[in-house]
Amino acid sequence: MRRKVLLITTLFAFTFSLLSCEDHAVSSGRKLYENYFKERLKDPESFTVYKESYTKLSEHEVEWTIDYGAKNSFGGMVRETAKFTTVGNSVFMKE
Repeated sequence: MRRKVLLITTLFAFTFSLLSCEDHAVSSGRKLYENYFKERLKDPESFTVYKESYTKLSEHEVEWTIDYGAKNSFGGMVRETAKFTTVGNSVFMKE
């Protein structure tokens, strides 16, 4: 009985880990843009992403559109939309 429970638990954990897999370019691009914005904001801890969409252009290139908010120097929350591309270790902002 213990073996069956262990086997079922192991299979469930393995299946769940496969479902949460995300493409490397997307996950590394997300970490990259989060660091990029946090380095440039007055209050980095206030950085919040409300909505995110992306298109993978190639193996290492992802085009992003994010709706984000952060506190300004007066302490008020400001919400904006940013469009940019991540390639490798670089963020290219679009105007």
